[in-house]
Amino acid sequence: MKSGVATRLRENPSEVSIEEFGVTVLHNFLNIWGGCRLPATKAGPLLDAVRTIHPQLSVVRNQNLLEAKLSQPPLSKLIPRSYDSLRLLGATGSTVTTKLLHLLNPEFFVLWDGNIRTVACSKLGIPKSRDDGETYGQFMLMQQREAEEVVRDFRRDNQGNPADYISAKLGYDPPKSLVRFLDEYNFLQIRLHGSCPFPPRWVPGT
Repeated sequence: MKSGVATRLRENPSEVSIEEFGVTVLHNFLNIWGGCRLPATKAGPLLDAVRTIHPQLSVVRNQNLLEAKLSQPPLSKLIPRSYDSLRLLGATGSTVTTKLLHLLNPEFFVLWDGNIRTVACSKLGIPKSRDDGETYGQFMLMQQREAEEVVRDFRRDNQGNPADYISAKLGYDPPKSLVRFLDEYNFLQIRLHGSCPFPPRWVPGT
């Protein structure tokens, strides 16, 4: 993403113009990277939606998925409200909504799409067609538990952060966050129908 646009969007979205948002966020991030098919006319409504919910997201500005107290107020209320507000104000679907939330805090908000949501709803024991902030909040809690399990397993025989370790092994610079690796794992689980291949030898414990 063009240097500076993401930072300004997170800190003060009023400093991002519709033209910048349309090219850098809508076209490059959502459509090209994210595989969405949004028309250029959506740039204005989506940017307005981000600007509207921005003040309430100050609570999570410096938080990450592992350490946040998701089950307690204010986050237990904030996550559903932010999801519902952004989706309603931006008149967009669940995929775009979580991609924008993730862009606003890539260490905190986990992405999902229709397929990931369907699988998550099945695991959570709720209707697969349910798509609202409450469901996304439960999904975030589930992803936090999985992230905690990953870190626990990694630190039995290693030190540091598993995301940094994997990033170094795969040559990612800058390193990817644990949230991004969770998203890639969710995607691969669906793509491979729940059957992940054998891990490389450098994976701890293999």
